[in-house]
Amino acid sequence: MEAKILTNTILKGIMTDALVHRDYCTDFDTCKTAGYYTVSAQKTVNHPPGAYPYGILEVKVAGSFISQIYHAHQEGNGSKMSVIYMRMWHNDSGWNTWVRLSTEAAV
Repeated sequence: MEAKILTNTILKGIMTDALVHRDYCTDFDTCKTAGYYTVSAQKTVNHPPGAYPYGILEVKVAGSFISQIYHAHQEGNGSKMSVIYMRMWHNDSGWNTWVRLSTEAAV
C-alpha cells in the first residue's frame, strides 16, 4: 500500500480548524478564528501584559465562547523558560483578563 501525504486539502473536512495555521496575529483581540497564529512582533497589542512578544497563539471556538492560549517563547524578563497564558471570550461579556498558567518548574 502506497503511503499518502496528508495535506490541508486531504484533511479538510476530517480535521477541525483548530489544527490550521492562520498566519500572524498582531492584535490578539481580533484573532477569533480557530487555529494557530504566529506571534512575532514587538508591536503586538492586547497580548498578556509583560509577556514576551514571540510565540504561538492557539484559538479554539465552541459556539459563542472563544478560548485563547498564548505560548510565549520565553518569559518577558529574558528567562529561557516558556510561559503559557490563557483567557476566554463570550459575546455577552467580551474578553476576560489574561491568566498566567503555572508550570511544574514554577510550582
